[in-house]
This record gives sequence, C-alpha cells and structure tokens, in this order.
Amino acid sequence: MFDKHPHRGTPLRHTALASAVMAALGGSMIATPASAVDLTFQFTAVGDGGLFTMLDPNGAPAQNTSYPYYGDPTWGYGVRTQISGTITIDPATMAGSMNIAPFQFFDGDPNFPATAKNITFTDASSDPLNTGGGTLLLGNMQFDWNGNNNIPVSIVWDATGLMTAISGGLSVGDVVVGGASCTTCATPASEGIRKGSLPIGPIPVATTSLDPTHTGGASSVGILPLAGDDGIGGSPMQAGPFPGFNANFDFLTLTLISDGSGPTFTAPAAVNFTAPEQSTPANISVDLGTVTDEAPGGTTVDYSIDGKPLSDPTKTWVADDNATNTVSVTATDTVATLTVDWRATDTFGSQSFQTQGVTVTITDTTAPVITSTPADVVVSVASTADNVCFGTLAATDAIDSAPLVQWSHDGFTFFTANTSDNCSTGFGPNVNTVTWRITDDTGNVTTYAQTVTLNLPVGITGKACTIDLATAGLRLVDGNFTMRTASGSITGSIDTGVTGNIDTTVFCTDPDIANCNPNPPAVTLNSGQPFFGFNWTAAPVRLFDQGTWTFESCPFPRSFDSANNDWIGADGSTKCGDATTPNPITMTVAPGQLGAHMLFDWASNVAIDVVVVWDVNCNKFQLTTTDPDGDGILASQMVDGPFKGFNAAFDLNTVAGEPPIADGGYTVTIPTVQNPVDGESPLPLTTLPLPVFTADPDALRSCVGGCAKFSTTELRSGTDTAGAYQYTQVVLPLSETTPFWSLYRKYDEATNSWVPFVIDGRNNVLTAPLDPVSNECPEPGNGAYDRPFSGALADKLRENDWCVQLTIEDNGPNDANPAVGTVDDPGGVAEVASGVLPSPSTSGGGCTISSNPDAPARDGTWWLVTGLLGWLGWRMRRVR
Repeated sequence: MFDKHPHRGTPLRHTALASAVMAALGGSMIATPASAVDLTFQFTAVGDGGLFTMLDPNGAPAQNTSYPYYGDPTWGYGVRTQISGTITIDPATMAGSMNIAPFQFFDGDPNFPATAKNITFTDASSDPLNTGGGTLLLGNMQFDWNGNNNIPVSIVWDATGLMTAISGGLSVGDVVVGGASCTTCATPASEGIRKGSLPIGPIPVATTSLDPTHTGGASSVGILPLAGDDGIGGSPMQAGPFPGFNANFDFLTLTLISDGSGPTFTAPAAVNFTAPEQSTPANISVDLGTVTDEAPGGTTVDYSIDGKPLSDPTKTWVADDNATNTVSVTATDTVATLTVDWRATDTFGSQSFQTQGVTVTITDTTAPVITSTPADVVVSVASTADNVCFGTLAATDAIDSAPLVQWSHDGFTFFTANTSDNCSTGFGPNVNTVTWRITDDTGNVTTYAQTVTLNLPVGITGKACTIDLATAGLRLVDGNFTMRTASGSITGSIDTGVTGNIDTTVFCTDPDIANCNPNPPAVTLNSGQPFFGFNWTAAPVRLFDQGTWTFESCPFPRSFDSANNDWIGADGSTKCGDATTPNPITMTVAPGQLGAHMLFDWASNVAIDVVVVWDVNCNKFQLTTTDPDGDGILASQMVDGPFKGFNAAFDLNTVAGEPPIADGGYTVTIPTVQNPVDGESPLPLTTLPLPVFTADPDALRSCVGGCAKFSTTELRSGTDTAGAYQYTQVVLPLSETTPFWSLYRKYDEATNSWVPFVIDGRNNVLTAPLDPVSNECPEPGNGAYDRPFSGALADKLRENDWCVQLTIEDNGPNDANPAVGTVDDPGGVAEVASGVLPSPSTSGGGCTISSNPDAPARDGTWWLVTGLLGWLGWRMRRVR
C-alpha cells in the first residue's frame, strides 16, 4: 500500500509513466523496452525507512556492537541497524542505483564508518527460480569497513510491493509503506531470526534468500542465472573479512522525492568532519559545502536539517547561499551523524531532492586523570574468607563527565567501583595487587595498582614455584583463547579447547628479528572451536626473551604513497604506517615473562600480526596473558586484519604427562583457628622448615598433594578406657586429590625413612572433599571426613578427596616430638600399589582399636587448619 501526503510541485506525469510501468509489469513482471523517467525514493533512519542486518553462515544474526539496543525491544536494534539514503529506478527496465549513508558497524574505526558504494541493480524477474512471479532485482555493491575496502556484496531483492505502488500512480511526496494490507509486498528472509523476535513484516523492497551465481575472487560480481536458495537472507560474501556472512538491506518506508521531471542539481559530497577535543554535549559548526549543476536556469536550492519527512509542510528549509553553508551539529557523544535534505525548485514549481550525510568525530585521545587514589592496605585477618575494605579511587575526563571506574583482583575480571568504599573477599595470603581501571566513553584507559596485604596466622607452606624453560623439544599445550574489543568487552565465545605445542628453548635473539623462523616453529596453536563461524590457526609463533621488539605488519607486497606519506598494503588497506616503519606493532618483555609474535589465520584472512606477552608462573595457567600496552585490557591491540584495535589473549598450560613450564607453588599460608568457644581466641600453629624428604621406597609416589610439617602446643584433653590423654586435630589441604590406593605416611627425620601412621582409638586419618559452598576444607570433626572400613581398601584413604584430617595423640605413636605438651608431624599422602603395605591400623600402647575412629573429634572444640588452595607469589627460580 502507499500513502499520499501533501506535497508541493507538479504531480507525476501519469500517461508516460503508466505506459512504461504497465509494460514493465506485464505478464510475469518481466521488463520490456519502454520509455520512462527515473523515479527517486528516499528512505531515512528516522522512522525505520531502511534496516541493515548481518547474518552469519548459519543464519544467526550478528550483533552490531557499535549500537546499543534501544526503542521497541522486539525490533532488536543493534542486530538491525537503521540506515538512510535513496533508491533511483527506471520502471521500464527495473534497473537503477542506490545511495546509502555511511554508518557505524562492529566497533570499526569511527573515522571511517561502514560505506556501501557503487550500488546498482538490474531486473532478475525472468530467472527460472522466480517461481512466485514477482519482481526480482539483482543488486551488486562494494563495501568498505575498518580498512577493508571494495568488499563485493550481492543481494537479490523482491521489489513487487514497490513496483505495484508505482503502477498505481505516484506523485512526489507520496510514501510507499508495507504492512498487512500490502498484499504484493514481500517479507524479508531474515524475518524468522531469533524465533521471529525481530519482525519486519511485508515491505516494499525485501532481501530474499536467493543467491546469484558468483564470478568469484576479490572482485566477485553476482550474475544470472540465480544459483539457488540457501534459506538465509542475503547472499554469502565471497571475499573480505567476513566470507560466508550475509548482508541484508531492507526498505520499509520509501518517499518519492523525484519523478524525473524536476530540476537537476548536485548536492555536496558527504562530510566527515574531525572536531578538536572538547566536552560534550557540544555544538560544532560544519561547512556542508556548495551545490553545483543547477538546471534549468532560475532553479533555487535550499536544505533542511530538522529530520522531518519531506512531505511535512512544517519542515524547515534554509536557502543555499552559493558559498558556504554552515550548520551547527549537536554532539552528545564523540561521534555524531546528521542527514541533510537538499531540495531544488525550478521556475515551474517542480522539485527534486537529494540527501547528504554528515559525520562529526570529536578527537579524544586523552585518558582520564586520576584525582585521588586509595592508600595501600595492610590488615590482619583470621582467614582469607574475611571481608576486606580497600577504599576508592576518583578520576575526571575532559569529555566524559563520568568515566567508568573499575577494580580487579587479577587484572582479568573487573568490578564496577562505588564512590564510598569497596570491600571484597577473594584476596589471597600476603601481598595482593588491586588493579584499578578508569575508562572514558571512547576507550581511553588509565590504570593504577594498589596493594592489599593480608596478614594471616602462621601456617603450612608448599614448595616454591620453579620455572623450567630448559627442557628441549616440543611440549604439548592446551588452554584458552579470548578476543576482546577495543573497549574491553569479550566478543565471540571463549575458545576453551586451544591445543598446540611449545619449545621454550627456541628464542629469537636477533635485534633485527631476521633469521627467526625455526623449523619446526617454537610454538603452534590451533582452535578448538569456531570463532564467528571459522576456525583459526597461529603458526608460526616466534618466542622472545626480555627486551623491546618491534614488528612491521603492513601486508606484502606493499607500496608507498609519497603524497600522503603512507603505505598501502597488498590487501588495499591504507593508514599502514609512516615512511620509516610500515604499521609497527611493539611489545616489551620484562623479567619473568615470555613474548610471542604470531601470524594468525582466520577465514580468508591470513598472516594477521598478533603479539602476546606471557607471565610465566604457577597460576591457573603456566603462561598467562598480560597487558603490555597498558590499556587495562589483557593482550595488545592488533594493528592489521579485520579486527584492528581488538585484543587476542592466549592462556596456556602444558598437558598432563608433559614436563611443566612452571611447577609448584601450590599452597598455602593457612590460618589456625578454633571452633567458636566462649572466652577463647584463635591460636597459632608453628610452621617448621620442610626437610628434604627422601622418596618412600614402598610408595609409587610420595607427598601426593604436598609434604607438610607443623608443630603445636595447643592440645585438648580426652579420656577413654585407658585413662586421660592429650591430643590435637588438624586438617591439611592438598594441592591434588588423594589417589585410588593411598595412605598417610610419617617421615622419620632421624633415619630419613618413612613409617606407617598408627591408627587406634586416639589416632586417626580421615579425608573429605572441599565444602561445595566455601570451596574450603570442612572443620575437624565434620561428618564429611571418612575412609573405607571394609573390603580390599579397608583403612586406606578415600579416593579423590582434597582434605586430610589428622588426629594425633600427644607423645603417642605418631608424635615426632618426645616432649610432653607438643605435637610435631612431618608426613604426607603416599600412593601405593595394591597389597604392598599392610593396613596402618595397629595397637598402640596397649589401647584397643576404636569402632568409632573419629570419636576424639566429637566434643566440638578442635583446632582447624583452613587452607586457600591459591597460588602464592613466590620468587621464581628460572632454569635455562
């Protein structure tokens, strides 16, 4: 259907147009030669004139991260992007062209918005696949985005609704719309995405799921005959950064702005204006340029920036002054866009219209300024579970009135700060670093490091973290790959299935980075899952030791544009760098770190330069991605490829059974506390230096989960049939779970030998899993502690537990200290072969074996060693 709105000027010449349109629409809508004038229709972003939608190779919508969701949520703006422009069509041949104003797309460079250009279309109604008999148009265009230029895009449109409206007769100012009453309108093929939650309905010109035949290559053109129907709106792109993706352009509301009989003129070209850094909102003066080629004589030209429809009689027009047309653009953000309507009127009152796009970008390269910082914190706590407060930070920014202030325990996961005080659990023992990150609305970042030190009661320590880079040969690795946008948000799914190998003995040491391509390469990495529909590989990957390294990343072969002092890459990308270093990317590798430079291949994009600087330590990952460019986002921003400005992070471990790069550091400074008893306080457990434990000859492995040695004078009183005695009870957290066939074994320092741990009515060893809520070991006496009491595993340790509970009698068979009132224990869990060692249950001192071995723990007041199985910041011993 179409609405006729009031308008000025002469009506459409119905006789000539009608004969042409009837010829064009005759039969099965196949165009026949006829004489007709071109009709020009305008669509605007305001009022949903045009919508752009990108579908991936599976037909799922891609979120345009340059725009938030807003408006009616059923439309899903952000998935559908509003566009504006014009369509010019010859009704006799159904051929014509389009102009689409540039728009922001997928966090691309705001100074170079997405641009659809050289858009033409021809009649495709006679194709055999047009079984519905409607009007099909085959369109071709070129698309520029983020330095990727001339990407070929082909689309098959159904324009039956528009052509039917034209055949009914239109006048300038009439509006063609869709809706249920438009019985000849087609529904876009993207209508069903997200289970129909983004409806458009019948519209005058709709993108179909038909695909043309492609000529292929970097300049692919869609041609007839049509190749088929893949069921996905749009036609898969053949080249560029998104091969296989489908661009959809749908036109919902079209206003006839020229019937070809009005005056002719050339409106100013689109304006991309860069304004100096300033606060927003701002009113910025922009010169629109001048109009040329007005004809016939006496034609007058004016323009409007009020955004109202052309047919609105209240629309405000300003006369062209034939010199400088200056307007004020209101910028509420650092990027503002404006659509300018131009109108030419001849002496007979006939009118024609054109549109002009204006983009204003405020330069903002200054990071926020910190105005106050929190003091470093040193606090004594009873447990790492205690809530610790560490203050707040304030900052200002020249443009953003409220820059985002965040903090992080680990530099990876950030939390929004409040303005009064910030408190949190989750700190580890000893010194912690709180990373503060302040980000303005254009992504400029300032960071600040604060230390929070937790003083815990003295506890048990594991072995120091050791680094082994000297193991020659390729070691298998696995880990994660994460891509973040320039603003720090994760884009795509985190790839948790990364695999590959690494040889940490192969370094590039040449300062000029020549002759640094060993075979096999030092590192290769492969994807475990597709990233935006395509798998990736990273090979070769070169390793670098301490120092600062700079790489050229402009694609070869390249040429130098002396006029603009700029390089042009093989892919046509410009802004490749200056005359000295084409498109440089730099990384600095500090002590205790490894640097890597990789060539990353994804989809049809090859040799994308990525640099990563890893911390080498005993954290969750042995190789942990850092933030070498200091923007507060892990990894370094890429300078080439389809994701310029994005950050690629790779976190890796050697796989089980391979020599580790980093080993140890597995636990703990553990507070010793007592179950709550009125009038009593937590009391310390003394940590003793770990002896050099000789391997247990009767065990497959000694000290599974860590050796331990402690001493305590804090004992409790107990009684049994043999009389009164003193005992202690502690819990030791392990760094790995108890094996299938295992025992707790005592270490005799006098003889450097291992002996059984005696289990009787006063001594016992039980195990338990971590508490599912606190993720810590349960308190002594908790019913979760147990062990097998029958069968082949009787009196062995239960399998797959993290926590060992020891009940030790003072001066009993398991106390290594002969002094009364002090209990010492060196020992650890031993993995043994079945049947090698006898059951540790023996009679000690004439006591009988208890049928309830944990009975001494039942009075409810036991000593607890609670552990945080975290990774301490031990000094690393680097082995070459």
